[in-house]
Amino acid sequence: MRVPVVVCADFESFTNPIDSCQPDPDRSFTKAYQKHEPSGFCFRVKCLDKSSEPILFTKTREEENVADIFVDMLEKEIDRVWWSKVKDMIFSEDDRAKFEQARECWI
Repeated sequence: MRVPVVVCADFESFTNPIDSCQPDPDRSFTKAYQKHEPSGFCFRVKCLDKSSEPILFTKTREEENVADIFVDMLEKEIDRVWWSKVKDMIFSEDDRAKFEQARECWI
């Protein structure tokens, strides 16, 4: 089944060591030893028959929140790709009647 929007994205991160105490060997545990600090990303939006160029971002200042910037840029790019060249739906009277009578989604 075709989906209307596909996003391929990749983050780059700095890995910083984390100081922690020793885990209890008698219990199950996960030992955190690195914190991943996002430093940049790249993404591309594919929308039905349209596709955007890759969008790149690299952090240039310490105070930049890479995750917030990613979400903002992604929303803008999806809107731009989705709404460029919007076509009217071909919807006959027969299609309209079937749509109005339908009670279950075909998916």
